[in-house]
Formats: sequence, C-alpha cells, structure tokens
Amino acid sequence: MRVRTLTPGELAEIERLRAAARATLAQIRAGWVPGEAALAEAPFLDEWDEHTHPQDGKPCLTGNCYGHPSLGDRWICTSPLLHRGEGWALTSNRLYILGKPRPDRVIAGRRGRGRSLLDGLPSVPPTGGPGIPGADDDLPEP
Repeated sequence: MRVRTLTPGELAEIERLRAAARATLAQIRAGWVPGEAALAEAPFLDEWDEHTHPQDGKPCLTGNCYGHPSLGDRWICTSPLLHRGEGWALTSNRLYILGKPRPDRVIAGRRGRGRSLLDGLPSVPPTGGPGIPGADDDLPEP
C-alpha cells in the first residue's frame, strides 16, 4: 500500500513541530538536566492537568503533588514546563513523575454526550407566556 503525498499545509506543520522540538532540546541542553539523584528525589504529580502559568503565560502543570522537597504533599502549580514525556515532566527547575491525568469532569448544569437538554428536568406544564392559551388573560388592557 502506498501512502499519500503530504499537502503543503501538512509539510509546514511538520516543520513547525520540528522547530518546536529543536527549541525544547536546546532549552534542555542549556538548562538543568536531571541526573540519577533528581530521578530518585522526583516528586509524584497525580491528577495533573496542563495550564498556562499565571506569571509568564508559558505551559505548566497543576495537580496533587506528593513528596515535594519544599512544598510537601499538596496541590501545586509547577514552574514553566520544558518537556513532558511518557510518565515524567521536566520544568525549569525540577523533574516530576506523572501519575494519571485529571479526569474530565462535567460542570454542573451541562449535559453529557447523547443526553437531551430536558433530561433531569421536572415535567411541569407551562402556566403562562407568549403563545400559551389563557396566558394573556392576566395582562392589562392597552
């Protein structure tokens, strides 16, 4: 089976991804690189989610952290994220071992996939309003 030819837009996206990978690798080479001691002391970040850092707008992680050397066991917002791999993340000053990502939660008042807007609402007939017979009886005469 022969693969299709990539479009110019797809080729441009690949080059953009390559440039982003080069920038990340340059940051890792220029900055702090984790050693064996950092791996042994890396805090565990569970129920994590990627967000924008409040101070500089770069990507960061938030979640429940266990074993942080200065913050202990609590919810944290990490420093800016440099690189994330399978099961680990490297920020500007620390390596984290990643647990499971934060599960998607349905915000109250929103319906889930495949549910009607009327699911869960009480079945009450309307008592008034435009277009409902008898609703205009309470209105004053003009």
